[in-house]
Amino acid sequence: MRGINADFIVELNSGELHFVLEKARNAPDDYCIEIRENYINLYYRGGSALRITQKRDGYQFKFDEKYCLDSDTKAEFANMDPKSSKVWEMAFPKIVAEMDNWFKAHPKLEREYQQKILANNKTDFCIVDIEYAIHKKNLNGKNGCRLDMLALYQSPEGTKLILIEYKNGMGAMTGNASLAKHHADLLEITKNNIAYQQLKQSVLNIAQNKSDLGLLTYSPQEIMGTEILFLISGHNARSTILDSQLKMMDKSLPAKIYFLDPGEFSIDYTKAKQ
Repeated sequence: MRGINADFIVELNSGELHFVLEKARNAPDDYCIEIRENYINLYYRGGSALRITQKRDGYQFKFDEKYCLDSDTKAEFANMDPKSSKVWEMAFPKIVAEMDNWFKAHPKLEREYQQKILANNKTDFCIVDIEYAIHKKNLNGKNGCRLDMLALYQSPEGTKLILIEYKNGMGAMTGNASLAKHHADLLEITKNNIAYQQLKQSVLNIAQNKSDLGLLTYSPQEIMGTEILFLISGHNARSTILDSQLKMMDKSLPAKIYFLDPGEFSIDYTKAKQ
């Protein structure tokens, strides 16, 4: 179950972790805080810059050394004090520099666009989380999956949970992570009552935590329904890939689709097509 406690919130708002919250508040196109189970991820340009876990004796910091192109720099980060907020605050500009260099060598435009989409949708259609993993153990042994984005939509019928699969470019729609495969994964989640209820409660927890941190403007008390949205950028209307993917989907689980124009990151959910 996702969520962090009141002590964690206090440290982010006014304590030793405030430097992390400042990044997400002041530069949302580049940074965001995502709430996990007793820990948070600070994302930069779509990659996890810092993982901060609450422990009994304080907070533990972790940077993914895969973003270091040099082995000596990897060792430097691996040997840093994992419990010193000051050490990691001082090291943060170097973390950003290492990630910038890594992104130059390994561009991840879909992740960067995902970050900008999150930053530009915080009103009646509000994206509350990215990269939400559902583990195998929560799906009765079936393969786990990862949801690109989760949103809350204030509809006339009440707040709805929107499960979003995002694809940038036609080539991203096929293969092992095809639209049809993701649709099947989402069907398994909605059919599994335990996983589905955990997902809804986690989203409510996340929205409340983010509201307490000043990152969201509202936090609903209940979710009145769930919808699926395929969010597509870089779509070629002449291609038959989308049609072929749609034909493979189970029609018992309806979905909507929304095409983003180049440079567009704000979603008008009323224009999503069935």
